[in-house]
Amino acid sequence: RLMASAERARERSDVAGAEALLRSAVEISDGAARSRASFELSRTLIDAFDFPACAEAAERAIEVARAADDRPHEVRSRLILSEARAQIDPTHTLAETKAVTEEALAELQRLGDEDGIAHATLTLARMAFFEGRAARCIEIVERLLDRAAEMPFSVRLEIALNLGSASYFGPQSVTDAIRTHEFALELVEQSVITRAGLLNARAALWGMLGLRDEWLTEIERVDRLLAETPNGNLFQTRGEAARVLGRLDHAEAIFREAVAFWDARGETAFNSTITALLALALGDFGCFDEAERETARSVTCRPMTTSRRRRRGAWLGRGCARTGTITRARLRTPTKRFRSWERVRRRMASLLGG
Repeated sequence: RLMASAERARERSDVAGAEALLRSAVEISDGAARSRASFELSRTLIDAFDFPACAEAAERAIEVARAADDRPHEVRSRLILSEARAQIDPTHTLAETKAVTEEALAELQRLGDEDGIAHATLTLARMAFFEGRAARCIEIVERLLDRAAEMPFSVRLEIALNLGSASYFGPQSVTDAIRTHEFALELVEQSVITRAGLLNARAALWGMLGLRDEWLTEIERVDRLLAETPNGNLFQTRGEAARVLGRLDHAEAIFREAVAFWDARGETAFNSTITALLALALGDFGCFDEAERETARSVTCRPMTTSRRRRRGAWLGRGCARTGTITRARLRTPTKRFRSWERVRRRMASLLGG
């Protein structure tokens, strides 16, 4: 019962409530039930951006699963541990997490654990995204679309987040990316925080089209949804849109707030990107010495070292600082087509009933 209540709490974006319920479940259960509760606790802590606590919980979950002879949750907990370490340990590379994911997927397929297969598949899609291969990310997610409607909320949430991220940063046109976000929103109707993150990214897409009023309306809607709930996923797209729309002071303020947010959590992976973007914003104002310092910090973080997106951000920040030129964000034009978008569109349309 506690596990079911925790899942409903996650659907409502009540991460703190889900965490409390799962901690109670871990305390009062034993055997396979305790193993599952321990794993779900570690996964919930990632949603809360508490990566150090997540890593500790995942290590305990591995021990509990091993004691219960619960191999699927032991494998999945190792996967959570690798992801958590990638967020806080600059020496833990994307290649390491990807290797753990591929091994986990192969073993879970041998074990026939469908929930675990979905978990590892979506993690592999996320790794492709972090490598800068957004199209590949969507192709991997496609494997799950036919049965997504019957999957638990936690799986639908990951599908939506992967589709939202890959469409925003990838080769889709702006108009197609907006359509993808609309499909993703349908998968997470009950989750306020997830919907807010997707709407925030959609607001940035309006900004790319130069629709300033639509951008402002959307971000105001997001702010009302979240109220006082902190969410680190909002910063990047909001700051990038502000730069595109020429609101440079606003962009700088957003990126500074983002750096402070991730610093407070001991996080280095997202912060590598955000500090590079802050360097870009500082270059817009001719603050080249400070831009150099932020660029150096971005490189020092060095998480996910094969991510083309992060390396490109650091490179642009460094070039901006050294040459004293303002680097403008490039607007993706509606003429660019994502080669497998029509297949994705058809599958999502079928999934959502039209």
